[in-house]
Formats: sequence, C-alpha cells, structure tokens
Amino acid sequence: FNKHLPYKCPELKKESESEKPSNFEVQTYFVVPQKGLPLKDITLGDKTISALIDTGSSVSLIREDVSAKIVDQQKFSKKCNILSGKGILHVFTKGTFKHDLVIDENHYSITWYVVPTKHLYFEAIISTDILEQASLKFTEEGVEFHKYEGKNYQDQKESIRPEAKGSIQDIQSENQRTYIKKRKKASQCQIDDLVAV
Repeated sequence: FNKHLPYKCPELKKESESEKPSNFEVQTYFVVPQKGLPLKDITLGDKTISALIDTGSSVSLIREDVSAKIVDQQKFSKKCNILSGKGILHVFTKGTFKHDLVIDENHYSITWYVVPTKHLYFEAIISTDILEQASLKFTEEGVEFHKYEGKNYQDQKESIRPEAKGSIQDIQSENQRTYIKKRKKASQCQIDDLVAV
C-alpha cells in the first residue's frame, strides 16, 4: 500500500516550501496596506481618530483602547456579541454604545461595537449603517460624505438607496470573486493513499 503522507508529498512540498521555514522558527507580521484605503478622520467627543470606511461590514467597530478615551465602559451595553467573517476568527465584543460623531462638520450617530484592541488594526471601522444618514462617494482623493438634510431627507435617502446598494453589492461580489481566486486548491489524493488529517 502507498504511504502517501502530506509532509512527504512532492506536490504539497512545492506549494508550502516558501511558507514554512526550515528551522520551524516562526515570526508573525501583521501587514495592512496603507495606500489607497478609504480612511476618514472623524471626531468622537473631543477626540479625532482615523476610521476605515468598509462597505462590506454590517456593524461599525471601534478598538477598546480608543473607546476608553471617549466613553466610560460602564455605559457599554452588557450584551456580548460574536462577530465573524469569512475566516475562522470569531471576536467577542466588549459591549456596544451609541455615540454622536462629526465627519466633515456634519453630525451623525452610530452604534459602535467595541472589540479587543489586539483584534482591530484600525482605530475604528465605519460600516454600511452610515448609509441611513448619508450617501458616500468614493473618489481618488478619498471618501465624500453627503448628509441627508431637512424635510427632503427621506426622499434623498430613498432616491440614492438603490444606487448605493447596487454599488455595495458590486464591491461585495468582486471581493467574493477575488477571495475565491486566492484560496488554495486542496491536494488531490488517490485511492489507497494514506492521508493525515
């Protein structure tokens, strides 16, 4: 019988040689590209922070260390939420709080989900919930926020909502396609191969 083990597999070895150091000493680096990300300065209370605008996220996140400078933790909701995405990582929130913020001199209100500092590279992430209060336009210079105003607020919101949803769905669809392309194909096994799982 064929003794085919993953660590001896020549096909698998070719793929993983560059990933696995020969001495098994592993150092982990967290790399986030800074160029071209849709970042926006926002003001919460008297603090100005940089937030990532993420049209693929359904909740707005703030790092625990940042939130501690803005709001007393006693004001957090006592409800624990579990956040997860496409990966296997699940993050337990430290609570939530609703807070006013200022973007380009306009006032908004968002519910923030507080996540442990080690789980969030950015100070904050603003999600699609901002679309209830403003439309967004992504340009080469950055993100433009256009607050819905006055009695025409509902009309403005409803007229731009289909376009905004379409843009978000296009971006999410493209992200899904790129995610699938980046996934490694599973190695193929033959009948009677011994495979360690």
